[in-house]
Amino acid sequence: MAKNPKDFEIAQPLEIPVGQGIVGSVAKTGKAEIITDTTRDGRYIADDAKRLSEIAVPIVYKDKVIGVIDSENSKKHFFTKEHQRILTLIASICSSKIAKAQGDQQAVERERMLLEIGKKVAETRLMALRAQMNPHFIFNSLNSIQDCIVSEQHDKALNYLTQFSKLLRTVIDYSDKNYIPLEKEIEFLKLYLNIESLRFSDSFKYEIILAKNLDIEEINVPSLLIQPFAENAIWHGLMHKQGERTLDISFSETDDNNLEIIVEDNGIGRKKAEEIKAGKMNGISHESKGMKISEERIALLKLQTDIKPVVDVTDLTDDTGIPSGTRVKILIPVALTERKGND
Repeated sequence: MAKNPKDFEIAQPLEIPVGQGIVGSVAKTGKAEIITDTTRDGRYIADDAKRLSEIAVPIVYKDKVIGVIDSENSKKHFFTKEHQRILTLIASICSSKIAKAQGDQQAVERERMLLEIGKKVAETRLMALRAQMNPHFIFNSLNSIQDCIVSEQHDKALNYLTQFSKLLRTVIDYSDKNYIPLEKEIEFLKLYLNIESLRFSDSFKYEIILAKNLDIEEINVPSLLIQPFAENAIWHGLMHKQGERTLDISFSETDDNNLEIIVEDNGIGRKKAEEIKAGKMNGISHESKGMKISEERIALLKLQTDIKPVVDVTDLTDDTGIPSGTRVKILIPVALTERKGND
């Protein structure tokens, strides 16, 4: 018991690199060794006292050494093949126990991560409900409805109010769901774009383009994900532009089984939009909180699965190199979109 002081703790444990000493050599080769005379083995490293014989047996799991059982004795030629057989059996038992303990620990860690992700998803859902519709959008929409009433454009006011109410109801209905049918996502987009078009007196044109054979009823997508990208295109790309303003949103399935969503505007481009946002130029100020929410939700999707969604932003230019808009491409693997669960 010389190595084990009170409470069975090693007083001054040694740290021996793999490949050094007898234990390090066994750890490297994965082969048991019996040293009958340590004075004749240059690898021997004494710990608390010098001993004359040693045995070291690897603990192996899935062809990988995860530990070494080592024992020493003060007599030469003490350890035998029978000792090696017994220690090999013990090492095999230890391997299973250690592997199970590691597996249990990993399972606990995975569970903890899943709980963290679940918590983050719940928080994001709440943020999405609060921030999906920018407060300025709601305030300005209500003001526009009021202006229509004051100016006695009653039909326009009724149309505006009907679509606006339906939009808010849709946000409430879908904000607590992870996935909704692509068909519903497109309906929501149309509602939003119709309202923005009404509010800006049809000053921009938009088109939603669906590829042939795209089953929008069966494919599910993360709920209310695309609207913030459209909002960003309108406010930062189109509203500062003179002349024709267009926004195209297309949906298609790629050959490698990705749902491809492209949001493309012919606006002023990101650089000029950033200058306006920074106050270097006069213009409309608008911050899309929904964009931050969507980016966070995509980051969460990457954590939840090995199948990684992709968001790629391209600055468009004309033949002379002048900025002519922005294209956002979102790729969501169909294997991910086809999940049917909403909870």
